[in-house]
Amino acid sequence: MLDIKHMGITTKIIFSAFIINKQVSSQSSTHSIARQLTKNAANDILPFYLTEKQQTKLAKHGCWCAKLLNPGSEEVLGGPTKVDDLDRICKEWQSACNCLHSLGGSCNMYDQLGVDQTSIFVRLADNGLASSTNCNIPANDDSCLTDICKVHDHFASKIKEFINDEGFRYTLQRADLSMCKGLKGDTSDKSLIAGSNSGFNTGSLMQCTGTAPSDLHFIELQCKCQNGDHATGSDCPQIDSEFCTSCDSGFHLKNNFCFNNQCFCSNGEITSSVDCPEHDTNFCKSCNTGYNLKNNQCELNVCVCENGEGSIGTNCPVTDGFRCSSCEQTHHLVGSVCEINQCSCQFGTGMTGCLKGSAAMCKSCVQGYYLDGIVCAVNQCQCPNGLGSTDESCPQNGDFHCTDSGSASGCDSGYYLNVYLCDLNYCSCQNGTPSTGLSCPSNNQEFCSLCDSGFDLDNSNTCALKQCTCDNGSAAVGQTCPFSGSEYCESCNTGFDLDDINVCNIKICDCDYGLGVMGVGCPSTGAEVCQSCNHGFEFVDRSCVLKLCSCKNGVGVSGVSCPAIGVELCQSCTNGFDLENDSCVEKINFDCSLSGTLINPAESSRSYSTVYGSDTIGTGHARSMINSAQGWSVQQNNIGQWMTIDLGSDTPVQAMAIQARLGSNQWVRGYQMKYWRSNENEGDGVFATNENGEVDFVVPRQESGTAYNTVELGESITARYLKIIVQSWNGHISMRAGAVQCPIIG
Repeated sequence: MLDIKHMGITTKIIFSAFIINKQVSSQSSTHSIARQLTKNAANDILPFYLTEKQQTKLAKHGCWCAKLLNPGSEEVLGGPTKVDDLDRICKEWQSACNCLHSLGGSCNMYDQLGVDQTSIFVRLADNGLASSTNCNIPANDDSCLTDICKVHDHFASKIKEFINDEGFRYTLQRADLSMCKGLKGDTSDKSLIAGSNSGFNTGSLMQCTGTAPSDLHFIELQCKCQNGDHATGSDCPQIDSEFCTSCDSGFHLKNNFCFNNQCFCSNGEITSSVDCPEHDTNFCKSCNTGYNLKNNQCELNVCVCENGEGSIGTNCPVTDGFRCSSCEQTHHLVGSVCEINQCSCQFGTGMTGCLKGSAAMCKSCVQGYYLDGIVCAVNQCQCPNGLGSTDESCPQNGDFHCTDSGSASGCDSGYYLNVYLCDLNYCSCQNGTPSTGLSCPSNNQEFCSLCDSGFDLDNSNTCALKQCTCDNGSAAVGQTCPFSGSEYCESCNTGFDLDDINVCNIKICDCDYGLGVMGVGCPSTGAEVCQSCNHGFEFVDRSCVLKLCSCKNGVGVSGVSCPAIGVELCQSCTNGFDLENDSCVEKINFDCSLSGTLINPAESSRSYSTVYGSDTIGTGHARSMINSAQGWSVQQNNIGQWMTIDLGSDTPVQAMAIQARLGSNQWVRGYQMKYWRSNENEGDGVFATNENGEVDFVVPRQESGTAYNTVELGESITARYLKIIVQSWNGHISMRAGAVQCPIIG
């Protein structure tokens, strides 16, 4: 709204949302309204600052004044050229408006113009033009509308002053339009940031700063940074946001924030964060015992040791001090220093300066020993085929001299001592060849190596007449005996046969499926004559025959399962019959689609592999009766978890009742079932099969209500114990179960 006072009367000219709404729809955004208002403001305001002639000339002046008064010519006007100072004022007017609507400007986040108006009070002179002006600040202190008013009044007044003082120096001609082109997309002039046809640009790399009307200008986006340098321009994601590019001393950059440096100290006390020059570095204030501070790091104390290894760490009070932990081979540790070793010598006189750990270091030896390097070794004489003399018995090391220790000889086996040397033994032998050397225990002893024909070498190595042995017959002697003590018969007793190697073997008859007769009762080895039969066979006419039982309507058992031939005892049945109590009875047909009888034994008649929470049977997770208040749940899910139900007595069963856990989506999807009778153990049990002859039973999807699924068996069974073995499940292994007797049909 512009108020004009003339002849004592103030006239208000209103530039309000009402007037602008003639050009834009009432649904335009507040920001668009502000832009449209700013865009047309020159044509609305300048008539009160300039004459009509001046406005006409200004509309054709330069690149920017022409654009200001011709808002539909953005594509050809504007540009990087300012033809003179007047054109510069027009450009600055446009730039100030752009700044208000850019990031950081008072109109950037402008949401709604509302009913407030901005007024420019204009006092007119006699010529009808403004002589003085001032802005009417809105009642709600709207900074956007206030700044717009100040900008329009400031630059309209500057144009008026320039024209009155300087006049027009340049008039835009059609041929000069080319110099005004090229501004769109050109961001080299940071004072304008020119852009869209609306006349404004909100580029994210720059922000508006300064105060209206004349100090508005663009700077790069500025972020904040505590304890460091903040990001600017494209590096700043949002104005005034915390975003650092580098940090002050004592701080480090992490995720674009500056944090206090934190050092660590190996083997000492850490320095404070204020003194930490670089984050996560080894920087010590003081050191633990056994360490010394060097360049702000704790180094291990190392002592000096002459003729040995220096102590380190806590064993070294001061680094570079004198203290030994171990010594060289020629020295030994005394206290904390290394002293030279004193040598010893067994069987002689020792030297000095021996190596650590050496047995001796000798310079001379006693009688019976000789110096071997640095030790005294015992004299050792040579003795071919015997033991050489040693120490004082050996006149000189290396001489030929065999030992003689009293009555015992020092010669090898097969030799005897002849003065100081060992000679070969020679023995004697009757009825054979005498032994010599190693084979002769003592010189001149009766000791044979070979015997003449018909003689054997006995245990004392003399030659004795050969004498064979013969169990169950007459033994050979002399030349007919291969060698004494060997089994070699000339003839056999009754019930025995002489074999190819002259041994008397008992006659053994054959017997298929039993034990054959041996000895006198066997006519000849290999004949078929039985003495007794294996289990499952009967003795018939000295032969063993397989036991075969009879079976009406089936196949009888045989072998060990048949007590005697002809007994009625069935193994399997023909079609239409079932095996029951070892007999074939007519097969029972049933229909489980009809209502059957539920057998639901008490909780005390049930047992489980595991129970969740180890609850006692009949409580908590150990209640598996059909329609119980919960169900059986295992401790841990895995294949093979089982439930056993005791029906109390042998009972016909045609189906199983399987029910989910009450109130939970937990149920068994697949299982196998083993069953056995009262007179049987679990090891005698067999697996029930379905109608396809398979041992795996599948349970349809179950709900957590009271209904149960009837899972039909392939045939009627008679059992007392039913063991359900889980193979698959839904959610968690949980179930309630019982047996079903289905109606008999046919």
